[in-house]
Amino acid sequence: MQYGMFDNTEIYKSKIAPLVKEVKDLCSTHKIPFFISFTIGIDELGKPVCKRDALTPTALKMEVADCIVYPLICIAAGSKAVPAASEIAEIDFD
Repeated sequence: MQYGMFDNTEIYKSKIAPLVKEVKDLCSTHKIPFFISFTIGIDELGKPVCKRDALTPTALKMEVADCIVYPLICIAAGSKAVPAASEIAEIDFD
């Protein structure tokens, strides 16, 4: 299978990375946890090349009962995003 390879490393380094640093600095100052992920390329095997960054509540010295940042980091690291069947019934969409 032929993959649509691309490499946007240079545009990431020159244009996006400075903006990410600015956002990270602002979030750090105002204690706003975040997770961000960019697919900056696709390699010859068809695998994504990603750049990620985050500020977790722990890094910000915050105590929170539940924070979406941690599950997002786990998913980005390869964890399954589908909850177990027993967990689905407990989700409140209202």
